[in-house]
Amino acid sequence: MARTAPAARRNHHQARRTATAAALVTAVFLASACGEKDTPDDNGNTSSPTKSSPSPDAAGVEAEAAVFDAYQGMVTAKVEATSKGTLKGSDIGTYASEKALAGVKEEVFVNLQNDIVTTGKPKVEAERTTVDLKQKPHRAQLVVCFDNASLTPVNKSTGKSVEAPDQPKRYIVNASLRTIGERWVVTEALADRDRPC
Repeated sequence: MARTAPAARRNHHQARRTATAAALVTAVFLASACGEKDTPDDNGNTSSPTKSSPSPDAAGVEAEAAVFDAYQGMVTAKVEATSKGTLKGSDIGTYASEKALAGVKEEVFVNLQNDIVTTGKPKVEAERTTVDLKQKPHRAQLVVCFDNASLTPVNKSTGKSVEAPDQPKRYIVNASLRTIGERWVVTEALADRDRPC
């Protein structure tokens, strides 16, 4: 059935309105996506758009990564210190404080007294991270799987292993962290050798 002239005109006008609306939506999207240029307000004044702050979820994800990095940094600094038998030149204080720092210092001192150093490096995997960004300083709890199969205590003079027999190689470590300024530090790290991972 052939369309009448008025119906064809209505369809033509409707198609034009749809195309115009689509073009406006596209223009608004592009303007908001670019967002770098100054935009005039109703009075003709221009101002730079304010940058949006990260969403709470993004801030939480970023904090979780920083928490793990702090723990990994502590482990790396500790391994370097125990492999040399000294904390001299160590940056352990960047990653650990309170009980965690005292524990590392004690371990290095005891090893030094017994002529023990370590060889190899452990592997660490995050199992669970909980951060509290509302509290100041920020706080976090980190549960890691600590794998020390490649870390061996040896007599510094002989190079022979002094590892105690039947020690678990993979176990859970529960760590507490807090912020000092913007930096995350480990305040306590408790090994649970009865919990394999």
